[in-house]
Amino acid sequence: MNRVPESPPSRLALLQQQQAEGYWSLRFRPELEPEYRVDHLADVVPRRLMLLVSALILIGAVPLLDAMFLHPPTGFAARSHLVQYAFMIPALLLAGLCTLWTPLRRVSEIAALLAAFVVSAGVIYQRQLGAAYGHIVPSELVAVVLTGTAVMAGLRTAYFAPTVALIVALSSWSELRTFGGVNSTYYVILAQSMLGAIAMIGAAMQEFHSCASWLQRKLLEELTLRDPLSGLVNGRGLREVYPRVFATAMREHRPLLTIAVDIDHFKAYNDHYGHLTGDDTLRRVASALARHGRRGNDIAARSGGEEFVLVWYDVIPEHAARLLEAMRQEVERLNIRHAGIGERGVVTVSIGAVCAVPGPRTEPESLLRQSDEQLYRAKQRGRNCVSLVFEAAEGPPAETQAHGLRPS
Repeated sequence: MNRVPESPPSRLALLQQQQAEGYWSLRFRPELEPEYRVDHLADVVPRRLMLLVSALILIGAVPLLDAMFLHPPTGFAARSHLVQYAFMIPALLLAGLCTLWTPLRRVSEIAALLAAFVVSAGVIYQRQLGAAYGHIVPSELVAVVLTGTAVMAGLRTAYFAPTVALIVALSSWSELRTFGGVNSTYYVILAQSMLGAIAMIGAAMQEFHSCASWLQRKLLEELTLRDPLSGLVNGRGLREVYPRVFATAMREHRPLLTIAVDIDHFKAYNDHYGHLTGDDTLRRVASALARHGRRGNDIAARSGGEEFVLVWYDVIPEHAARLLEAMRQEVERLNIRHAGIGERGVVTVSIGAVCAVPGPRTEPESLLRQSDEQLYRAKQRGRNCVSLVFEAAEGPPAETQAHGLRPS
C-alpha cells in the first residue's frame, strides 16, 4: 500500500476536536466511535450479567412464591408459568450467552433488548390473562423491567428508547383491550408512559456520562503518553504503543519501517545557543519528523534528549530509502543555523532504520536495536545521512543502503 500524502489528524487532536464538538448526539466521530463501543461494552458486561442473573432468579422463583403465598387460580398459574419458562427465561439465557461469550458480544446489545421486550411482553400477557381469571398482576412490573434495564444494562439510548416506546404502546393497547376506556385504565397508561419516559431519560443521562468519562480518560491517557516539549509520544508511550503496532504488522504480514533519529552535534548546539533555543529547535525538528508519519498505525516518539524513534506501518520496501531521505532533507531545509560546527553549518539529523516484515520468531526489541545499530553506522559515515537495512522475515539482514540511496 502506498503512503498517502494527506496527513490525518493525530489521535490527541481527534480527542481534542471531539471534546470541543461535544457528544450531545451520544455518538463520537467515526474514528473514535468503534473504540468507545468496545470499551463501553467491556465496562457494562458485569452490570448486564448481574441484571440478567437477578431476572433469572426472580422469574424462576415465581412459581415457588405463587405456591407459598399467592395461590393463583390453577389455569392462570399453568399458562403464566409456561410463558415464564418457554419465553422469558430462554430470552434471558440467550442475552446472558451473548454477553458472556466474546465472539457473540457484538450482538449482545440486541439480545439484551430482545430479552427486555420479551420479559415485558410476558408481564403484559400475564396481566391480561390474570384479568380473565380474576387475579390481579400489578402493572408496575412493566416499569420494574424498564427501570432495571435502563439502570443496569448500559444500552444505547438510540436503541433503548424505541424499545421502551414499543413496550409502552403494547401495554397501553393491552390495558384498553382488557379493562376498557375507564379512568383507572387511563391512569395506568399515563403512569407507565411517565415511567417509560423517565427510563429513557435515565438511560440517556447514563450514556452521556459514560461518553464524558471515556473521553476524559482517553485524553488523560494520551497526555500522559506525550512528551510535553515536542508533542510526540514519550518513552512510556512508545513502550505501550509499539508492541501493539508490531503485533498488528505480524498478524497482517505487513512491513514495518523502524527508524532511529538523532540530531547531529546537538550538545554543541545547546552549548552555543543555550537550552531555550535548543528546546525550540527540538520542537521544530520533531514537527518535521512527525509530518512523515501520521497514518493510523504510525508512531513518532521522542525517546530522550535529541533522540527520536519513528515506526512507519506498511511501507513498500522499495520506497523506504526515498522516504527516509526526504525526511532527512526536510530537516536540513529548515535551515536552522548551527554555528557551533562552523560558519555555514545548519542543524541536520542522522537516521538509522530497518525495514522488515515481523514473523512469529521476531522479537519487537530486535527491530529497535537494529535501527539503533544503523544510526551508529550513519554517524560513523559522517552524519547527516541515512543507513537502512532490509531484513527478510525470520531471516538475517538482506541488504544495507546508506546516504539515502534507493534499493536496487
